[in-house]
Amino acid sequence: MKTVVAIILMAGSSTRYGKNKNKNLEIINHKPVFLYSVEVFEQSKEVQEILLAVKKEEIEEVKAILNKRRNKVPIQIVEGGDTRQESVYHALLQTQANIVFVHDGARPAIKERYIKDLLKEMKDFKGANVAVKSKDTVKITDDKQIVLNTTYRANTWLSQTPQCFHRDILLEIHEKERRKS
Repeated sequence: MKTVVAIILMAGSSTRYGKNKNKNLEIINHKPVFLYSVEVFEQSKEVQEILLAVKKEEIEEVKAILNKRRNKVPIQIVEGGDTRQESVYHALLQTQANIVFVHDGARPAIKERYIKDLLKEMKDFKGANVAVKSKDTVKITDDKQIVLNTTYRANTWLSQTPQCFHRDILLEIHEKERRKS
């Protein structure tokens, strides 16, 4: 039987948010944003554990939030890294699950059907993610903002989270990238 874990990333800097605050901890309808994602993963019968990648200075605050609720699956807090990649890597080292979801905690609109659909895709693929067809024309530019290419809208997708991977393959990719650095 395959084991499944959800990694929820919330160690980012939220610089685009513009409030000098982690948007994952913003309260919407009396609940921190990241808890919306936690709740969806908890509802899934397939997910056995949730790992939260959290900034070191916010770990105690997140623990306090979790201690006020009844968690439906084990939730482990992992110290996040300086980058998204480092946070994922730190979380991967804390699990031996066969399948891992990687989700951005600041994206609370996750649906349980995404989890089911991605797990179904994992029977045939080594990784899968949620994406939406682009309704916009997308331009590819160089560093000077000179347009190099225009994507064909019918074949252009916008990648979102969650993403789903076989853990061993994702870990191998992360370790290969770390060796390059």
